[in-house]
Amino acid sequence: MRGLKVILHLLLAHTVQGQFIPPGTVRVDSIFIDVTEITNLNYLEYLHYLKLDSAKEYYIEALPDTTVWYKIYDDPLASAFTYDYFRGDEFKNFPIVGVTNQQAEAYCQWRSQAVNQKLDSLPFKLRYHLPSPKEWYSIALSSSSYQVTRDLVDLSKMKFPRSDLLEIRTKSTTDLSIPKLRRELIGFYERNSILLFENLSTNEEFEFKGYLGIGAGPKRSLSGKIINNIRGNISELTSEPNIAMGGNWTLTYEETPPEVQFIYEEPSALIGFRCLCEVLAK
Repeated sequence: MRGLKVILHLLLAHTVQGQFIPPGTVRVDSIFIDVTEITNLNYLEYLHYLKLDSAKEYYIEALPDTTVWYKIYDDPLASAFTYDYFRGDEFKNFPIVGVTNQQAEAYCQWRSQAVNQKLDSLPFKLRYHLPSPKEWYSIALSSSSYQVTRDLVDLSKMKFPRSDLLEIRTKSTTDLSIPKLRRELIGFYERNSILLFENLSTNEEFEFKGYLGIGAGPKRSLSGKIINNIRGNISELTSEPNIAMGGNWTLTYEETPPEVQFIYEEPSALIGFRCLCEVLAK
């Protein structure tokens, strides 16, 4: 049932002013790109069908590296995310991390095949793939994330219900009092205001974990932008191996200009991906 729900979401194609919009994407200039990063639920669906239809070694090769959290946190928080982040229900709409460039491209290929099979009656076919650094940069310039200024972030609107603060304190095993914990979190987001702007709920429209610093993306955008979390949240893989683009939840506002490239050598808890889509003649 879970897989069925996801594939139906991916196949929700529509038109805007007569223009066909590939499933899961929005149009930016002449490019179609995913609205959000690929989520854990999206990737779990891929693994589900891979396990059914492919040899065991292909399934194993596709598994993300869930131990990447040990490079970010100490125990017991690292252990908790290693076991819970990828397969836990509370994080199902959060971005997949810990994948390689090759794994992401393989996902794009599978997605292309799945969507084209379901949309076989169309006079064209779709090809999902990772953006090049140049394509990513062009899209980022069109996103209002890169027109955000610090004065748009009103820290007085930050909502930290006591139940959330208690969860944060439990997950992070801190001994800070609730008032001190709240001040610590506000200080963190003062230093990382772009992350706050893109991910923190000021109106209960976002799914967010304050002890993690990473968001699932908004149900609707506070900024009115059509691409969610392209500046912050996680950095994103490109078609160039070892080059990721965009900021992530450990970086400040000043460290996330659209042209910045991040060189990586292995999967990371700070890096995920989203797909571009081409409409091709059959």
